[in-house]
Amino acid sequence: MNIKQLLQSTVITVGGLAIASCGGGGGGTGSTVTPPAPPPPDTQAPSLEFSPSTLTVVSTGTGSSTLTATDNVGITTGPDVSCTNGGDFSNGVFTAPATSETLTSECTATASDAAGNEGSATLTVTVEPDTTAPVVSFSVASITVNSGQTSAVSLTATDDAAVTSLTTTCTNGGSFSDGVFTAPTVTIATNLVCTATATDAAGNSANATLSVTVEPLPDDVKITGKITYDLVPLNTSTNGLNYGATVQTAAPGLTVEARDATGNILDSDVTDSTGDYLLTVLPNTDVQIVAKAEILQAASAGSASWDVKVVDNTNSGAIYELTGSLSTSGGGDSTRNLNAESGWGGSSYTSTRASAPFAMLAPTYVAIQKMIAGDPDAAFPVMKFNWSVNNRAVSGNDSAGDIGTSSYKGNGNVYILGDADSDTDEFDDHVVVHEWGHYFEDQMSRSDSIGGPHSGGQKLDMRVAMGEGFGNALSGMVTDDPFYRDSNGSGQSQGFSINVESNDSTGWYDERTTAGVLYDLYDSDSDGDDTLSFGMGPIYSAFTATSYSNHPAFSSIFSYLAELKSQQTSDATAIETFATARGINSTENYGAGETNNGGLASNLPIHKSVDVNGAAVEICSVDDNGDYNKLGNRAFLKFTATAASHTLTMTKTSGPDGRDPDFVVYKNGVRVQVSQGAGDTSETLTATLSAGDHVIDAYDYPNVGDQGTSGDSCYNFTITR
Repeated sequence: MNIKQLLQSTVITVGGLAIASCGGGGGGTGSTVTPPAPPPPDTQAPSLEFSPSTLTVVSTGTGSSTLTATDNVGITTGPDVSCTNGGDFSNGVFTAPATSETLTSECTATASDAAGNEGSATLTVTVEPDTTAPVVSFSVASITVNSGQTSAVSLTATDDAAVTSLTTTCTNGGSFSDGVFTAPTVTIATNLVCTATATDAAGNSANATLSVTVEPLPDDVKITGKITYDLVPLNTSTNGLNYGATVQTAAPGLTVEARDATGNILDSDVTDSTGDYLLTVLPNTDVQIVAKAEILQAASAGSASWDVKVVDNTNSGAIYELTGSLSTSGGGDSTRNLNAESGWGGSSYTSTRASAPFAMLAPTYVAIQKMIAGDPDAAFPVMKFNWSVNNRAVSGNDSAGDIGTSSYKGNGNVYILGDADSDTDEFDDHVVVHEWGHYFEDQMSRSDSIGGPHSGGQKLDMRVAMGEGFGNALSGMVTDDPFYRDSNGSGQSQGFSINVESNDSTGWYDERTTAGVLYDLYDSDSDGDDTLSFGMGPIYSAFTATSYSNHPAFSSIFSYLAELKSQQTSDATAIETFATARGINSTENYGAGETNNGGLASNLPIHKSVDVNGAAVEICSVDDNGDYNKLGNRAFLKFTATAASHTLTMTKTSGPDGRDPDFVVYKNGVRVQVSQGAGDTSETLTATLSAGDHVIDAYDYPNVGDQGTSGDSCYNFTITR
């Protein structure tokens, strides 16, 4: 059958009649279909119900009733509830108003459907006045508390409506707050009462009492003792550590604490010069004595202050501590001594090297005491010795112990080697003081040293010679031993020594010369040309003078001697004579008049003067003595600026290809401009400078950096405005 035949055979039944559809067009006769009747209109209102529909509630109290609303079609508005006489119904809860007499509150709920039919329901609430007082109570009726101590006691208050106020008062100086009773200080047994009062909104109130007996504190007991550490001395023949001569040595200036079982500090003290301490605690109390690797004196009017800690840089900077056992304080005074052991087992370290942190603090304490003798108000900034058995002579991550060498790394942080059988420095007092000296220069004086490798006999940048020479000299001053010793090697059995009083007179660029000059200015010996014996006071005063730390000239033996002369006027001539005898031919801040060029004419004058808008000044950067921090790598200039824009130009006049001139501008020890372009033949900087004297550190980068080939080159330097 084709589609046309299918359409022609289709039959439609309407009203019981079968009508055949013809396949053709409009020639046929059809019938009309009647549509169904529309639905009847919605006249049914929503049904609402409270369950229960009546409540009795106390004044300001609450009651619950479930409100339901249904409709044959659907609720479009509501249900909404309103109450009379101050009542409130929300989320199935009726809240009663405050009342002093019985009243009725009717809550009417209404809801509407889409046809506008509205239904309602009523909740009738009888509100009774509140005549029931709250219930208030302490968890215990009585307690006994020691004078000035506290005790936890629970206090509860409930009400058939709600507690609106809860107050507590105590007699005889006691107090109660947030569940804690605090006893007054008494000398005899004292009774007192704490009264708690709870009140509801209707004014009903009730009380509860806590009876307290306050006992006077029992007499404290004293714990005394001595803190010592194993000092391993150096063998003066081998310069290694002599474990066979180990001696328990007093640890002065340490913080000592008495702690309870939970770590709370019960009392603290500072060990005296003989390592003794005194702590006071309650009798029959579990106490642990802890000596911290810390020397600390807080700032106060008319006294010096310092804060030195030894921390583990490989353990998140945790401070080292020496701890005793936790045991009862007993009923009377007692003695508890603590000794920090070396951990040496005869041929190697076999246990904790507990003495190491305290060994480093001992010479540091002496250094501070010597300096405050000349300045009782000296304030030493915070410093840390970072020490670990993992600290080794490998450069890398300090937190992993790869510290490179014992050194000062700025911001008050000194790092000390501790790698056994390689290099340990904790017992090398001169090394410890040397590095502390760098901290002192940085934090309390001035150091322009650029650091880097160095050794005695090398011709160094004068700033490095000054810093390293001072560190060696200071180690001799603090220990009153001019022999600088440093142990190392297998079993720490080897080492080397330097006599800082060797009177080496090489020159201003040699750390040995600087060390010898500074040490002989300090010591009391009169040997040959050394007739000066200032002691620590004047040495310290010159180093900490503002006129020294803020002078435009780079810090050097010259600027230091100039400051010392200005303070010790009666000995000025003697200082000049002494310096000359030691190979220092100038005691002027810039080294003017120095005649020792270190074997190269371009090293003099030490600070070359360049006039603004004047002729070019020739300077040279050479590698004759090595690179980075050696004599001749850098040239120093000085000039006076006005408050204006200046153009500084450094142009090559001789030298091989592949050079890179650079320079840095300083004022009063502070870097103010840096010019480090990549030019081969010239370097130019235009910048606004403040008025006053400035100095310049100019150099050929291949002679000071780690790239390129070092060599000799010279430059013309000009400044225009």
